[in-house]
Amino acid sequence: LAIETGRIFQRLQSHRYWERANCILVSMGGVPTRATRRFMRRLSEQCKLPVFAFVDCDPYGISNIYRTLKVGSGNAAHINRFFCVPEATFLGVTPKDIEDFKLPTHPLQEIDIKRARDALKNDPFFQKQKLWRDALEKLIKMEVRAEQQAFAAHTLNYVMDEYLPYKLKNPKSFLP
Repeated sequence: LAIETGRIFQRLQSHRYWERANCILVSMGGVPTRATRRFMRRLSEQCKLPVFAFVDCDPYGISNIYRTLKVGSGNAAHINRFFCVPEATFLGVTPKDIEDFKLPTHPLQEIDIKRARDALKNDPFFQKQKLWRDALEKLIKMEVRAEQQAFAAHTLNYVMDEYLPYKLKNPKSFLP
């Protein structure tokens, strides 16, 4: 389980979530470094472990953090095959989750809208993935974003007690 934010990573590790979910927790600390991506790729390929990315529902989390993990960096296209995790799956917060889980949100900033529109217009990953195009367009239409920490509005342990188990039992709810 690759986790975007340090705060959620710390909460999961301090509650020994890896034992409950039988997983390895990896902190991405934002856009994951090449070393972190290489480590996750090796876990995926050599150990045949699924990699799930748990990131915020905002254009940066989706189009920078998750996309870089999944397909690599535009600046390092010549070596992406070593540092991307093509089998990674998005387990992060989606626009649908904002509605379904009644999450508190923040308004999208102009930079968020620009990032989402740029991804939709220029990024082959999003151009090929209809479900991702739909999700980004819905996020723009909703004009909001939600962070992983938004689940604390329910309870402090909601992420590990409710959300992650629900998502892991419903892989059809994942975005590619």
